[in-house]
Amino acid sequence: MRIISLAILLAACTEQPEVSTQTQAASASVFHEVFQGGAATAQLIDAGLSVTVNVIDNRVGPSHELYLYYEYTYGDPATATCNPGTYCTYTRYISDYGWGLLPEGDAGVSPATAFVRTTPGPTFNTLHCVSEIGYTCEPGTTGPVDLRWERFGNQRYFQSGIQRTVTGPYTLQTQGTSWSSHALATGTILGHALTAHGTLDETNQGTTTKDLFVP
Repeated sequence: MRIISLAILLAACTEQPEVSTQTQAASASVFHEVFQGGAATAQLIDAGLSVTVNVIDNRVGPSHELYLYYEYTYGDPATATCNPGTYCTYTRYISDYGWGLLPEGDAGVSPATAFVRTTPGPTFNTLHCVSEIGYTCEPGTTGPVDLRWERFGNQRYFQSGIQRTVTGPYTLQTQGTSWSSHALATGTILGHALTAHGTLDETNQGTTTKDLFVP
C-alpha cells in the first residue's frame, strides 16, 4: 500500500543533521509504504556532510515495488571556518532531497547484498534547499544514484518498534520488526563518491511501515 504526494509545498530546509527518537511536531506524511521484503540503508554524518539513503524492495504481490529516499547535505565551502588539521564549520548548508518509486530492475535487496542503479524520472520528487539565516527550498533536479551494499560480519540483530531519523524539519520514520545485518555501501550519489555504513534489513516474517513526514 502506498500514498505518494507529488505536489508538496515546503517552507523549510535543513541545518546540521540530528538523529532523534523523540516525538515530532504535527506534520504530514508525503510517503507511506507498508512492505514485506527487504530494505537497505546507508548513513554518513560529520561536520560538513550528511548523507542518508533508504532503498525498499517490497515483495508483496507478483512484482517488486521499488522505492528510493535520499538526503545529501553539505557545507558550502565558501562559508567554511577551518581549524588546521581538525575540522571545518559552516554557516551555509545545501541539501538535495529525493523520494519516490523506481522502475523495476533499478534496485534490489537480498540478505547479503543490495544495489540501486538509477537516474529517477520526472515523477520522482526532489527538493533543493539552502540553510543559512533562514530556509529556502525549491524543486530540485534528479541525478544518478549508483550504490552497492555488501554485508560484513556474522552478526544479525532484531529490531522492533519505531526509529526516526530527523534532518532539519524532515522525519524519516520506520515502524515494525526486522532482522538486520551490518553492511557497507559504496558508489556514487548525485555525482559524489560515497562510502557509508548501513544495514541490510529483512521483514519476511512481518510487515514494516516507512513514512516521510514534512511540516
